[in-house]
Amino acid sequence: MDECSLSLPGNSPFMPNVQAPQSQYDSIEVDGQSEIINVPIDVEDDEDYNLSDFSESDDDINEDFGMEDDGINRAIGGKQLEGVWNGEGDSDNGDSDELRSAERDDHTWTANALKGAVFRDHEVDVTLDQCYKAKRMAFKMIHDAEEKQYERLWDYAAAIRKWNVGSTVKIQTASDVLERMYVCLDACKRGFLAGCRPLIGIDGCHLKGTTGGQLLVAIGKDGNDNIFPIAYAIVEIENKSSWTWFLQCLLDNIGHVDENGWGLVETFKDLMPNAEHRFCVRHLHANFKKDFPGKVLKDAMWNAARAATKNSFDFHMDELKKLDVKAYEWLVKLDVRTWSRHAFNPRSKSDTLVNNIAKSFNAWILEANNDGDHKSDVDAKVANQKRSHEKSKYEVEYIYGGRYVVDLNERTCGCGRWGLSGIPCFHAAAAIIEHGEQLETYVDIAYTEETFLSCYQWMVSPLPSHEQWPKTPYDPIKPPKFTKKVGKRKK
Repeated sequence: MDECSLSLPGNSPFMPNVQAPQSQYDSIEVDGQSEIINVPIDVEDDEDYNLSDFSESDDDINEDFGMEDDGINRAIGGKQLEGVWNGEGDSDNGDSDELRSAERDDHTWTANALKGAVFRDHEVDVTLDQCYKAKRMAFKMIHDAEEKQYERLWDYAAAIRKWNVGSTVKIQTASDVLERMYVCLDACKRGFLAGCRPLIGIDGCHLKGTTGGQLLVAIGKDGNDNIFPIAYAIVEIENKSSWTWFLQCLLDNIGHVDENGWGLVETFKDLMPNAEHRFCVRHLHANFKKDFPGKVLKDAMWNAARAATKNSFDFHMDELKKLDVKAYEWLVKLDVRTWSRHAFNPRSKSDTLVNNIAKSFNAWILEANNDGDHKSDVDAKVANQKRSHEKSKYEVEYIYGGRYVVDLNERTCGCGRWGLSGIPCFHAAAAIIEHGEQLETYVDIAYTEETFLSCYQWMVSPLPSHEQWPKTPYDPIKPPKFTKKVGKRKK
């Protein structure tokens, strides 16, 4: 995932009203509110994810398709299921539910693994043929349920428009087969523009299931370093075309770049020519170590990345050059603005070097954030930007060596860290205390309680069950055809 600094435009644009196609329903754009599709995300590279049901229960699935849970039990048979296998009596639904859940979580579960699980959990020895049959039945139940959900996508978009006014949904199809779907909730859009720092993390990950596809996400950071989802899209594959489409949709929601710009990925310079793009240094090192392994070179590279001043950066690069000239040349070829702190645009008020925004997305739990430890008087102090100081510049001597000039009016320190993060470094803290003021006075406005709470002043309204969704006249959408990947399956 990439973390990108951006400059926010003055106004917050909104999408126009829905323009539904009248003949061939190949695309649609909907303004409305929505509940994000419940996609559990653990944003690790090349990891699979599940596209959730649209509030559909297992009972709904069985009722829709006239299937009973004990169908899988009949395929397995055995002690606990003996009555069903022989056509006698009823069975416990737990086993079929367990198999269906396991198959949904991992559709690559082998028949041998199923055979072992049945014996381990139920002390029943079943044949591989029975396991294959059970897998086919479970797969069909899941696939049929997913197809039913795709048919409801137009209604889902209409429900978004009805219950969350101002949200954006775009559905793109080809011959009634889903290609792409984009969702940006109005509450998320407004919250990001109102209170998040100008930093966006983006990532793409595989969707697991019978239909494949990939999930693209855009995530921000609030003033308390909490992740803040902005938008997401389901696309056929992760490439320049799908990323360009996703980012263009995102730009239409949050505004286009100005002369200071903001950026996401290098391949989209044609879309955002004034972009600033940051690499994840952890992933950068993963490529670096293929040619230049070892802890010594790793430490030298990371020291250069962490350098907050040009002099410090040059020093660490010289040290790296002494260790390995080719490693030095490998890094010099890169735009220093993409990976070293000293060259970052301080506008974003973030000196992060790694993509922890999206990695934390799975662990994120929506909770009330009013209990955070905030100073009640920070807002008033920070809002009072114009102050007269008898003395605003200090020279601070570090106990371990080095002297740094601190300018309280400009809110800068010679070490560079204050300007990057917006939080006074310890050199600045010493000068502020000497000046007789509170440290909170000099914290950037991005971290104030008022800014923090402004992210969450808009509510995402929940959607009712699909029976209550508006009925649209559009042709039902079909799921994309899943193409099995060539090669050995990753374990």
